[in-house]
Amino acid sequence: MALVLVLIGYCWPLVKLARWERRFYFQPLWRHALCLLLMPVFLLATTPAHAAFVPGEVFYYYHTDHLGSSNITTDRSGNVIQQYEYKAYGAER
Repeated sequence: MALVLVLIGYCWPLVKLARWERRFYFQPLWRHALCLLLMPVFLLATTPAHAAFVPGEVFYYYHTDHLGSSNITTDRSGNVIQQYEYKAYGAER
């Protein structure tokens, strides 16, 4: 993703000097053509692959409390598998 942002900045450079002042720097035409050709390649190369659904696999979901500690584990149907309760400073009840 960072590479794509660098390419976008490389294709259309813009320097914002102050809130009201902007300067555009014009680049040679071959740089724009190169960027426009390479951007879709980088976007397709960095897109994550989607995992296929396999019915036999077991998934667990961790639910957190207001502090971000995981205290309940459920399965895909919503059945509670495990439940934790903590005291202050992380001691288990």
